[in-house]
Amino acid sequence: MMYRQIRIVERDVELQRIVWSPDENTEPLHFQLLTVTYGESCAPYLSLLVLEHRYPDAVQAVLKDRYIDDLLTGADDPESAQKLRNEIISLLKAGGFPLSKWVANTPELLEDLANEDCLRPTWRHLPMNELGISWNPVDDTFRLTPPQIKSFRWTL
Repeated sequence: MMYRQIRIVERDVELQRIVWSPDENTEPLHFQLLTVTYGESCAPYLSLLVLEHRYPDAVQAVLKDRYIDDLLTGADDPESAQKLRNEIISLLKAGGFPLSKWVANTPELLEDLANEDCLRPTWRHLPMNELGISWNPVDDTFRLTPPQIKSFRWTL
């Protein structure tokens, strides 16, 4: 589906043809494909290239600030954070990955999101555990709690 949204450069359209006939008695029809076709070896590369061109900051955040299905990123100011958030939403939505469980250290970043996409208001009182690190969004601090190491001492 995503590939069909990427138009081919005009000079390359001639290279993508389909010859089709409904039956053997009908003269074949010639069609030109105007978009990237699923199954082409270059299709994944072209789709990533288009997304990176359209959402450069979001692509970098997803590549560098993601672990499995968690994304923990930030910006220098609220305006940049809002722009990055919107780019990330658009980027992942284009790939069929809607985001949920939004949390921010600035409540204004969550105001225009649907309630079901954000965590409940009680989250402001609890540390969030992201990527194995405890994050307190109210004062924007991280805490790492190392595992207890069992030590054995022998005395003679």
